[in-house]
Amino acid sequence: MRFSEHFFLAVFAGTVAAQGNSCKTIQYAFPAETNGNATRAEAVKAAYIRSWSEYAANCFGNDDLLPVSRGCRNDLDGFGATIIDGMDTAIIMGLTNIVARQLEHAATVDFSKASALVELFDINIRYIGGMLSAHDLLASGLFPNPYNQNHVDALVTQAAKLATNLKPCFETATGLPATYVNYTTMQPVAGFPLTVGHTTYLNVTNTAQAGTLILEWYRLSDKTGDRSFHDLAEKAESWLLKPNPPPRYPGLVGTATDSNTGRFLTLDGGWKSGVDSFLEYLVKTHIYNPAEDINDQWKNFWFTAADSTQDFIALHPYGHPELTFLSELDNDGNIEWSMDDYSCFAGGNLMLGGKYFDRPDLIALGEAAAESCHVTYNTTVTGLGPLSKSFPETIESIFYGWRITGDPKWQEYNWEIFQALNTTRTENAPYWEITDVNAEYGGQPYDYLSSYYFAETLKYLYLTFAEPDVVSLDRFTFNTECHPMLIQAGTCAVEEAKRKELF
Repeated sequence: MRFSEHFFLAVFAGTVAAQGNSCKTIQYAFPAETNGNATRAEAVKAAYIRSWSEYAANCFGNDDLLPVSRGCRNDLDGFGATIIDGMDTAIIMGLTNIVARQLEHAATVDFSKASALVELFDINIRYIGGMLSAHDLLASGLFPNPYNQNHVDALVTQAAKLATNLKPCFETATGLPATYVNYTTMQPVAGFPLTVGHTTYLNVTNTAQAGTLILEWYRLSDKTGDRSFHDLAEKAESWLLKPNPPPRYPGLVGTATDSNTGRFLTLDGGWKSGVDSFLEYLVKTHIYNPAEDINDQWKNFWFTAADSTQDFIALHPYGHPELTFLSELDNDGNIEWSMDDYSCFAGGNLMLGGKYFDRPDLIALGEAAAESCHVTYNTTVTGLGPLSKSFPETIESIFYGWRITGDPKWQEYNWEIFQALNTTRTENAPYWEITDVNAEYGGQPYDYLSSYYFAETLKYLYLTFAEPDVVSLDRFTFNTECHPMLIQAGTCAVEEAKRKELF
């Protein structure tokens, strides 16, 4: 036997041994090709085509469509947010003509020209995440790829150019990123000042903003070989993992830090806006590549937050023991007995981490939270949730409920929501956002259709009804904008794919 043959067999045996001993399975063991609903999936696809057609006819190249007036909005620097944010959804749906046009735009848009202030958070999750995801899907071999390969390859180079333009955000005393970069001076610019007691802080960094980088920027480093993106995200994350002062409840950190000192300025924890995706990425980036989680620091912090959630802020409204909501904390760390719509993503995240780390108690908590968020939908006049306009967080948790438990009730929940979306529009216009979920037909239409409708709302709905092996949770981990990225290690499906590549 030649040395190369011996080495090959040794590597193969080691891979199989690792798979047998420690690999993870996230998705429910669905029987093959029996769990999708093609009719419902096609209905969601038709909604994408309808909305995209209106956008393309009236606003192509702009960020967002105004569906009532058929105008356009450019709140995300005019890079074409709907195109890039919604591109991977079109890839998954097999809309090749649409994707070809989207790829051409992504390959040619000039990310060096924008309004003076460019925001780190949304540019990262929507544009960088969207391009990396589209590239992963097309490179995976799991989806048709009849496209101009120069345009496909440009997804990574364009993501790297955009991330490079955002690097000045990290030029702070601590490495906690500023909210904006000034594209004229290429200097970091802080967000809004924050007054706590009698002190006003000017260099405030939002916790979610600083903690929602590791997945995209680690993936970008893996794709480009440029470690600098990884290191910037890692340094920012390190401050959040050692909170000073410590939170009222372990792991449930507040929403604001001082980028000059690294100190937390508030104790308003929970799973709400401002801290949500920091907690979300701890488990998702561990799943992406467990080897990157040095000393299991992400895993352990997430466990701490999840356990505190279970022990202190998972509450039942008076007279409704069947409902479980996750309370916010106020600036002093006191329980507020309120929960925003963003927090409804937590049910899915708790189910995901509970399944991956074999914590049935956290799966149960996630199911209870997702069920309760669903109740806020099916008790309104429109069948849509309160607070805000086509927000996808409840739909997201329902998707995870379906993929992790295999209970078809979750499919029915998302079908109810999709049907409700259809009752709030008219035949002469695509989907829009609404002003009152407790008014017939949603009250007045709100003249705006965000890119996350294409990226998140329709993707989570479509994947609820597609066959479960389409973007399997055992092959992909999703960023906070529902952009799937290829898992690098740890799941049995990934280890099996590596084994096949050895042949």
